Amino acid sequence: MGKFRSNYLIILLSGVVLLAACSRTRDTWASRTYHQITAKYNPLFNAEQALLKAKTTVKQQSKLSFDTLVPLYLVTPEQMVSMIDADIKRANEKATKTIREHTMVIAGKQKNKTIKNAYFVLGEAYYTSRDFYKAIEIFNFIAREYADHPIVIDAEIYSIKSQTQLGNYYAAREIANKYYKSKNLKKKQQIELLKAMAANEIPDKKYELARRYLQEALTLKPSMTERINLMYLIAQLYELEGNYFEANKMFRKIIKSSPPYIYQINAYLRMAANYDPNLMQSAEMLSDLYKLTKKDKNRDYLDAIYYQIADIYIKDENFDKAFEALQKSINYSTENNIQKGLSYIRRGDLHFDFREYVPAEANYDSALIVLPKTHFRYSAIEKKKNSLTELVQHLNVIAYEDSVLRLAALDKRELDKVIDRIIQQAKKADEEAQRERQVERDQPSMAGRNTPPATPTPAAGGMMGLNAPGAPPTFYFYNQALVAQGFTEFTNRWGNRKLEDDWRRKNKEITSTGQSTASGDGSSEGNTQGSDDIKESDNPKYKREYYYARIPSTPDSLEAAHKRIRNAHEAAARIYKDVLNDPKEAIKMLENLLKRYPDCDCTPRVYYTLCLIAQNQSLTLKKEAYCDGLIKKFPESSYAALLTGKGQDTLYAQKTNVQELQEYKAAYQAYKSSKYSAAAQLVKEAIKKYPNSEMTPKWRLLDALVSAKTDSKDSLKAKLESIVATYPQSPEATEAQNILKHLSGEGSAAIGSSAAASEFIDAKSAPHQYMLVLENKGIDLNTIRSTISNFNTSKFPNSRLQLRNILMGREYQLILVSGFNNQAEALQYLQEINKDMDFIAYIPKPNHQVVITSDNFRKFYQKQLLKEYIAFYEKYINLPSNPEKK
Repeated sequence: MGKFRSNYLIILLSGVVLLAACSRTRDTWASRTYHQITAKYNPLFNAEQALLKAKTTVKQQSKLSFDTLVPLYLVTPEQMVSMIDADIKRANEKATKTIREHTMVIAGKQKNKTIKNAYFVLGEAYYTSRDFYKAIEIFNFIAREYADHPIVIDAEIYSIKSQTQLGNYYAAREIANKYYKSKNLKKKQQIELLKAMAANEIPDKKYELARRYLQEALTLKPSMTERINLMYLIAQLYELEGNYFEANKMFRKIIKSSPPYIYQINAYLRMAANYDPNLMQSAEMLSDLYKLTKKDKNRDYLDAIYYQIADIYIKDENFDKAFEALQKSINYSTENNIQKGLSYIRRGDLHFDFREYVPAEANYDSALIVLPKTHFRYSAIEKKKNSLTELVQHLNVIAYEDSVLRLAALDKRELDKVIDRIIQQAKKADEEAQRERQVERDQPSMAGRNTPPATPTPAAGGMMGLNAPGAPPTFYFYNQALVAQGFTEFTNRWGNRKLEDDWRRKNKEITSTGQSTASGDGSSEGNTQGSDDIKESDNPKYKREYYYARIPSTPDSLEAAHKRIRNAHEAAARIYKDVLNDPKEAIKMLENLLKRYPDCDCTPRVYYTLCLIAQNQSLTLKKEAYCDGLIKKFPESSYAALLTGKGQDTLYAQKTNVQELQEYKAAYQAYKSSKYSAAAQLVKEAIKKYPNSEMTPKWRLLDALVSAKTDSKDSLKAKLESIVATYPQSPEATEAQNILKHLSGEGSAAIGSSAAASEFIDAKSAPHQYMLVLENKGIDLNTIRSTISNFNTSKFPNSRLQLRNILMGREYQLILVSGFNNQAEALQYLQEINKDMDFIAYIPKPNHQVVITSDNFRKFYQKQLLKEYIAFYEKYINLPSNPEKK
């Protein structure tokens, strides 16, 4: 009984002591020890583990990339924040719990030494989740509350990193300078501080200063892995400074330091990339690279090695060897789509430099298939490829029309011989394709199952180096590299086909809407490719009639073919001149046009374009031939007037028959007054009376507008398309294209509607602004703004015109010029800017140019009523066929 009472007293006494220790307001050894131990091994431990898990996830998912500067410390990529969100929340929750339940502030001082660690974990969690403002707030609190503790230095280093990520480089520099050269820092803290200071200088392009900090960090003898990383970054900074000799010395030093192999192979590649034929010998570098190709462990890096071999050959101007090496790079690039894309780009650039634009376009197209859209070169290559694609289309038009015209010139017997040869070639090609399909069915592809382990598609590579290898997906459709490779092979064979029924059909002109056709020849052309059992007699490509139908035989069809050739020549020349900046090819194309069609009605326009090129390129002989030739041969043309500086009024006074102008105004007034029958009659008589006058395109457009009121929509479309084809370079063709583009049923913006008109008010006396609407695809906004700004300065020096641009949705860029007191002033500006040759040359097509009030603009922009405002504008403000409009 006495023993039981004794134990009871001991338990009771222990409980009293424990309860006393739980107090956070009593500064006793028991209280401090209890809260320190409980905090450290319970909530704070859990917070630290959650934060560690988040950091580990980021490290594992962030593959080391040599495509850009190697990182100095861990920064979570934005796309990974969601991946670690749960762990960060847990770390924040547990760290906050530690502070809330175990803080011991007595007499203004924190008695629990563990609390500062909880704050630090909280700050690290915010930093890891990219919430840099909150991280800075926490680290600043630590610096204030624990000013005499070494943890302050760690907190300040994190503040420097956070300020750098926010772009506050001056603030980061101010913090760093407080501790730089301080003797109170431990070696690890010194290294981290120097790394943070270097990282803060790189965005400001202070590469030399950053490099000095890193070299100072090397003197502190960091770990082997960290030392190699610092050396590699120093070499990269030398590259950015243009000091390739010192960069290669550092890369050579890395190779001799027995680094991790991923650093070694990339050091070799960067040494090759930095090769300067004026300072270095290529033989040794090529020897080293070819030795690397023979090592089995470099199997996954062969594409990048051959890419650098090609780069050396290019610098040595051994282009045949360069093309050979690039082809090997592409062939060996089965996993690294980044490198494959870069090899295609390099080969495309070579073709481009040699003015071989057709193969250049094909290589850029292949590059876009394999490069991810997020790659920094994707957008520029896409713009370049699109320009070349348009050029290739025009060149193909010329080649195709030339070929059918040559066939049209043959007699029946010779023509049949040629067609028979084409049919035999088609049969042979179809038989080969059928054999390939049979092989594919008999031996289905096992790509992906039996593929040996290789590196997965890296996040980046090729320009600065390679990425670290990893394990590939095992299932074919999980391996994006193999899928991309298959897509490339498909595209190379079939082209860019839309996913639809009977996708194998290349030409769907001869086809039926149902299952079989009732025509005498049986089946459609598409079935020749879509079925292996098709009868030879059913394939239209195997019949002469198929080709007869595509060869022009009447005067109209022959003239249409010649017209397409002429238009393609001018369009191709424009791309050479304005897009590719290749005046030599532009001149060649236009001179070929003049040689083939010396009596073309486009001759004055071609002379004018050649004159401008000659002036810009200071080509004296060609300037005399075309500038002087234009004035001598075509003195009454509008292009001669532009060249000599004659105004629009003078031009019309010279060129336009006064009687014709009056008749046009009468016809247009009848149209505006809804007297469509009278307008139609006047237009019909004028077209007969003035068949080839300067105003013929205007008559044709007015005829189309009248037909919109009196005839079917098909008639309107046909007339508009005729204007575009017949007068492709005229302002009326642009008007017709805009109307065709926006034509949608009877309520089309092209012909106007009462619904559109009701949205806006025609306030002629209100202040207006000029608005240029451009499609937001591949435009050089800086050049456009600069062109308009230069025009405003030179032509309206005393007017306070303001220029601004704004994005409407994702599709359109709006460029606005304000400062006009009324509608007339804005319309005058619109007319004047369209006479400026720089504006004409640099403003992309298609576009819309209008004037608009502030009230109308608000309605237009808020509801994005482009079609509606164009309809209102055409009906109430703009006179689309007004002879005063250029």
